[in-house]
Amino acid sequence: MNSTNLQIDTLFLLDRNVLSVIKVAIAGKEQKGNKEQRMLDFLRGIDMPQYAISPLPSLMEGEHGREDNVTEKTMQLEKETEAVSRFFRSARTDSEYLKSAKDMFAQLFAGLREADWDARAAFRTKAAPLIIEPVAPAARRAVEDKFAELAISGGLKRTDGIVVLFVACLYGNLDARKMLKPAKPDATYNVLSDVHLIPRIALVKAVARELPIQLRVRFLTLDGGLEQVLDNVRIVLPEVTGGSQLQMQVRYLPPLFTELSEDDAIDLLNRLNTPAQPGQATDPMRAE
Repeated sequence: MNSTNLQIDTLFLLDRNVLSVIKVAIAGKEQKGNKEQRMLDFLRGIDMPQYAISPLPSLMEGEHGREDNVTEKTMQLEKETEAVSRFFRSARTDSEYLKSAKDMFAQLFAGLREADWDARAAFRTKAAPLIIEPVAPAARRAVEDKFAELAISGGLKRTDGIVVLFVACLYGNLDARKMLKPAKPDATYNVLSDVHLIPRIALVKAVARELPIQLRVRFLTLDGGLEQVLDNVRIVLPEVTGGSQLQMQVRYLPPLFTELSEDDAIDLLNRLNTPAQPGQATDPMRAE
């Protein structure tokens, strides 16, 4: 991080599309549209010593809609850390730290796969055809039950993030539909990268909780649909255990299920959480 005596109070994590805004600005070119210009104005406004900036989510996702190899990941790391350090003159960045160990980080991010990645990919492949077209209200419960069956047979909990988001799509959440891309079978990598933002952000929050300061963590993206989905997800008490494993609880809010009343959405969440394991807290998505 850039050196300063002022205490940091917020860490901003940058999505890949936000890095694109920064690169365009550095090149002296005009932003693509109003949304990008508003983001650029916001980024300039947070170039202050009490803020910290990191491109970690973008680095984890990669640039090619698939797993990067080490060479590709090294090139991305060099480009994005350079862009962040050039744009932000007063805010603190982790560019120097990432560059100082770029070989290690390139190896780490090139091989990054959360627990149950393959199971979630398989679930998406089987579940997507069921919601390519919107499902009539009278048929939704049967599809919901089918999602539960697919999850359990594939080794996932019914409260796993990918399952809950498919259920949200089933019950009319258009932002979840855009995120899951059910009509695009080849988009699994990008879809799972978005789904796994939940444990990735949780991991950063878990580390932040161990610091001697109160540090807020905020994710910045131009993807309004993704942002709306994440706004209805709460990461609860994330922590890294002694075995270097992330433990967390995730709560999904009733507005995630757009076309249900609050009471019906709560009933739905109760169905997804039943039966619970004896003595085990609700854990809709966990990076193990």
